[in-house]
Amino acid sequence: MKDGVNLDKITGILFISRGIVGGFNAAGFSKQDFKRGVWERSKFPWAAAKADFGASSIETCIKAFPDVYKEGQDWPICPSPDQYFVVTAGGSQSGHCSYLRFGGNSTMLTVSKPVRLPPKAQWETLLKDAEKDLGPIPVRV
Repeated sequence: MKDGVNLDKITGILFISRGIVGGFNAAGFSKQDFKRGVWERSKFPWAAAKADFGASSIETCIKAFPDVYKEGQDWPICPSPDQYFVVTAGGSQSGHCSYLRFGGNSTMLTVSKPVRLPPKAQWETLLKDAEKDLGPIPVRV
Protein backbone atom coordinates (compact mmCIF):
# COMPACT_ATOMS: atom_id res chain seq x y z
CA MET A 1 0.00 0.00 0.00
CA LYS A 2 1.39 3.40 -0.99
CA ASP A 3 -0.50 6.67 -0.48
CA GLY A 4 -3.79 4.77 -0.25
CA VAL A 5 -3.14 2.77 -3.45
CA ASN A 6 -2.90 -1.02 -3.23
CA LEU A 7 0.06 -1.66 -5.56
CA ASP A 8 -0.79 -5.37 -5.90
CA LYS A 9 -4.12 -4.47 -7.51
CA ILE A 10 -2.82 -2.18 -10.25
CA THR A 11 -2.24 -4.47 -13.17
CA GLY A 12 -3.11 -5.20 -16.75
CA ILE A 13 -3.25 -8.17 -19.09
CA LEU A 14 -1.67 -8.46 -22.54
CA PHE A 15 -3.25 -11.16 -24.71
CA ILE A 16 -0.82 -12.07 -27.46
CA SER A 17 -0.82 -14.81 -30.09
CA ARG A 18 1.63 -17.68 -29.98
CA GLY A 19 3.13 -16.67 -33.34
CA ILE A 20 4.27 -13.34 -31.93
CA VAL A 21 5.50 -14.94 -28.71
CA GLY A 22 7.42 -17.51 -30.77
CA GLY A 23 9.07 -14.78 -32.83
CA PHE A 24 10.31 -12.92 -29.76
CA ASN A 25 11.43 -16.19 -28.18
CA ALA A 26 13.35 -17.17 -31.34
CA ALA A 27 15.00 -13.73 -31.33
CA GLY A 28 16.35 -14.43 -27.83
CA PHE A 29 14.04 -12.26 -25.73
CA SER A 30 13.38 -13.42 -22.19
CA LYS A 31 9.89 -12.91 -20.75
CA GLN A 32 11.22 -10.01 -18.65
CA ASP A 33 12.95 -8.42 -21.69
CA PHE A 34 9.69 -8.68 -23.62
CA LYS A 35 7.58 -7.24 -20.79
CA ARG A 36 9.99 -4.33 -20.24
CA GLY A 37 10.12 -3.56 -23.97
CA VAL A 38 6.33 -3.55 -24.30
CA TRP A 39 5.97 -1.44 -21.16
CA GLU A 40 8.51 1.14 -22.33
CA ARG A 41 6.82 1.50 -25.74
CA SER A 42 3.15 1.17 -24.81
CA LYS A 43 1.91 4.47 -23.52
CA PHE A 44 -1.39 6.17 -23.97
CA PRO A 45 -1.67 9.89 -24.64
CA TRP A 46 -2.19 12.36 -21.82
CA ALA A 47 -5.50 13.35 -23.43
CA ALA A 48 -6.72 9.74 -23.03
CA ALA A 49 -5.60 9.65 -19.39
CA LYS A 50 -7.51 12.86 -18.71
CA ALA A 51 -10.60 11.51 -20.49
CA ASP A 52 -10.52 8.05 -18.87
CA PHE A 53 -9.55 8.86 -15.28
CA GLY A 54 -11.20 11.37 -13.01
CA ALA A 55 -9.19 14.23 -11.50
CA SER A 56 -8.86 12.44 -8.15
CA SER A 57 -7.57 9.22 -9.80
CA ILE A 58 -5.03 11.19 -11.81
CA GLU A 59 -3.87 12.96 -8.66
CA THR A 60 -3.62 9.64 -6.79
CA CYS A 61 -1.56 8.01 -9.56
CA ILE A 62 0.81 10.97 -9.84
CA LYS A 63 1.25 11.07 -6.07
CA ALA A 64 1.76 7.30 -5.73
CA PHE A 65 4.11 7.00 -8.76
CA PRO A 66 5.78 10.40 -9.32
CA ASP A 67 8.58 8.88 -11.42
CA VAL A 68 6.10 7.11 -13.71
CA TYR A 69 3.02 9.31 -14.07
CA LYS A 70 3.35 13.01 -14.81
CA GLU A 71 0.68 15.51 -15.69
CA GLY A 72 0.77 16.44 -19.37
CA GLN A 73 2.90 13.44 -20.42
CA ASP A 74 1.89 10.13 -22.01
CA TRP A 75 1.20 7.41 -19.42
CA PRO A 76 2.55 3.85 -19.47
CA ILE A 77 0.01 1.04 -19.41
CA CYS A 78 0.71 0.28 -15.74
CA PRO A 79 3.21 1.46 -13.09
CA SER A 80 5.93 -1.11 -13.92
CA PRO A 81 6.66 -4.02 -16.27
CA ASP A 82 6.17 -6.44 -13.37
CA GLN A 83 2.58 -5.32 -12.90
CA TYR A 84 0.98 -6.83 -15.98
CA PHE A 85 0.41 -10.37 -17.14
CA VAL A 86 1.27 -11.76 -20.57
CA VAL A 87 -1.22 -14.39 -21.73
CA THR A 88 -0.55 -16.43 -24.87
CA ALA A 89 -3.92 -17.02 -26.48
CA GLY A 90 -5.56 -17.88 -29.75
CA GLY A 91 -4.56 -19.93 -32.72
CA SER A 92 -1.61 -19.69 -35.04
CA GLN A 93 -2.73 -16.40 -36.60
CA SER A 94 -0.12 -13.83 -35.60
CA GLY A 95 -1.83 -10.49 -35.80
CA HIS A 96 -4.34 -10.60 -32.97
CA CYS A 97 -3.40 -9.03 -29.65
CA SER A 98 -5.26 -7.07 -27.02
CA TYR A 99 -4.43 -5.26 -23.81
CA LEU A 100 -6.65 -4.67 -20.80
CA ARG A 101 -5.09 -1.87 -18.78
CA PHE A 102 -5.45 -1.16 -15.09
CA GLY A 103 -8.23 0.94 -13.69
CA GLY A 104 -11.71 0.69 -12.33
CA ASN A 105 -12.83 -0.75 -9.03
CA SER A 106 -10.19 -0.61 -6.30
CA THR A 107 -11.26 -4.07 -5.10
CA MET A 108 -10.07 -5.80 -8.31
CA LEU A 109 -7.41 -8.46 -7.95
CA THR A 110 -5.73 -10.26 -10.83
CA VAL A 111 -4.84 -13.87 -10.16
CA SER A 112 -2.58 -16.10 -12.21
CA LYS A 113 -2.94 -19.87 -12.08
CA PRO A 114 -1.34 -22.54 -14.26
CA VAL A 115 -3.48 -24.35 -16.80
CA ARG A 116 -3.32 -28.12 -16.48
CA LEU A 117 -4.53 -30.31 -19.31
CA PRO A 118 -6.47 -33.46 -18.47
CA PRO A 119 -4.82 -36.88 -18.90
CA LYS A 120 -4.19 -37.80 -22.56
CA ALA A 121 -7.05 -40.33 -22.78
CA GLN A 122 -9.55 -37.79 -21.44
CA TRP A 123 -8.04 -35.07 -23.67
CA GLU A 124 -8.62 -37.17 -26.81
CA THR A 125 -12.27 -37.69 -25.80
CA LEU A 126 -12.69 -33.94 -25.25
CA LEU A 127 -11.23 -33.23 -28.70
CA LYS A 128 -13.58 -35.74 -30.35
CA ASP A 129 -16.57 -34.18 -28.55
CA ALA A 130 -15.46 -30.70 -29.64
CA GLU A 131 -15.13 -31.88 -33.24
CA LYS A 132 -18.69 -33.23 -33.08
CA ASP A 133 -19.97 -29.94 -31.66
CA LEU A 134 -17.86 -27.49 -33.70
CA GLY A 135 -16.98 -29.36 -36.87
CA PRO A 136 -13.73 -30.87 -38.07
CA ILE A 137 -10.40 -29.53 -36.89
CA PRO A 138 -8.78 -27.49 -39.71
CA VAL A 139 -5.88 -29.14 -41.49
CA ARG A 140 -2.56 -27.35 -41.03
CA VAL A 141 -0.32 -27.04 -44.03
